[in-house]
Amino acid sequence: MWCILHWFPLPMKADARSIVAVLLAGAVSAGAFELPAGMKQCTDRFVRHVIECDFDSAFHIADSLKRADAREPLGPLLRLLAHGMRDLDYDRQIDTAGFLEAHRVSVKRIREYENAHGKTSYTMTLAAFANATHAAYYLRQKRYFAAIGTGLDAVELLHEAKKADSTNYDVDFFLGLYDYAKAELRRHLWMILFWYGGSKAEGIERLKQCIAGARMAGPAAKLSLADIYIQEKDYGKARAVIDELLAAYPKSRFILWTHAKYLMAIERFDAAADVYGALSASYAASRRGEYNALATRRRQIETMCAAGNAPGAGRLAKKTLSGACRKKQWRDHEECAEIRKMLKRGKCGGEGR
Repeated sequence: MWCILHWFPLPMKADARSIVAVLLAGAVSAGAFELPAGMKQCTDRFVRHVIECDFDSAFHIADSLKRADAREPLGPLLRLLAHGMRDLDYDRQIDTAGFLEAHRVSVKRIREYENAHGKTSYTMTLAAFANATHAAYYLRQKRYFAAIGTGLDAVELLHEAKKADSTNYDVDFFLGLYDYAKAELRRHLWMILFWYGGSKAEGIERLKQCIAGARMAGPAAKLSLADIYIQEKDYGKARAVIDELLAAYPKSRFILWTHAKYLMAIERFDAAADVYGALSASYAASRRGEYNALATRRRQIETMCAAGNAPGAGRLAKKTLSGACRKKQWRDHEECAEIRKMLKRGKCGGEGR
């Protein structure tokens, strides 16, 4: 979700990958107020592919919808959102030119559709998520003022969309997270922002309404709610939500990141190390995931150390240094350098080479 919590410099700001929120909500927000005829099944499949980090399949569905109806704006928006979610998963911009072109086409198609059919809750929601996704792009470029502008425009559009259709529960997803973030900002900066509205309880309640009433935004709302429960140290509720999500989407890296965060919070370092290992293997099997595989392997090693498994951490560190870290592009990279330092200091089982 990074389009919303990154607006606020808060200690509560979550790992970007663990909050699918705004970007994924954009992929599904049309649900509560009727998707275009014949598109619901395709959109359901798109959502599952995104949650499971199968972005090639998600792009294929978005492009199929775009070709099927040259006037309907949903397909172009889904392509934009697939770009945004892929960048979120890999924590870097994969295709800047492709992202900007997808945004241009999406905004153009929404505007043309509104000119032909009028402004509705549906079109306002699509426009809001196009803005939110673009705000995330600005944030990656560290253009913070531009990000705030387009991000707040997105929030305003969502309020208008909700006013136009009170049954649009998918909008409550984004707005619930916004209420929560505002409340955290006020709590940390109360001496300056005593006037700032927003309630954490209201935000959580909006998310629950979204889970109960939205057609397709439920998984993303659940994931965001789990992350908030971790932040609030309500670990029992967090665990229950995470278990439901893991049962439904066992391959999702977004959910694995949240699971790891939960295990770290309750100091189950041994189990957290296993989750980081699963993340590393998942990234290693993906086309663009070599760096991510190495970064999560480093986290796995560090977490094994925290769990007291020095011999196992040492063996894994040596295996990584003799494997991925021997490649030219990674040999002097920070991740390999840190693993090498751990061994050189004699930590985690044995001496470095």
